[in-house]
Amino acid sequence: MVQLIVGLSVAILLVAVAAVVFLNWVLPMTGAKLLQKLLRNKVGLVQKQLQVKGLDVPYLVAGNGEPLVLVHGFTANKDTFNAMAPYLT
Repeated sequence: MVQLIVGLSVAILLVAVAAVVFLNWVLPMTGAKLLQKLLRNKVGLVQKQLQVKGLDVPYLVAGNGEPLVLVHGFTANKDTFNAMAPYLT
């Protein structure tokens, strides 16, 4: 019985990996955006938008209390800090 459960788990994992690889091959950014969205949902991040001098600036919000502003580098984006968000909210 244990071997059956392990075998099914491995099969499901392989199918999931194959699906992500296929998505990245057919539509390269789809897999990345899907994983990004899953991580945002997992940690409770919500995307909002601010307009500054006609420029739309998207940002992510989570938790409550005093605001903590994280500023990414020039080549990064708002999702740079997603993995550490659960520890900061």
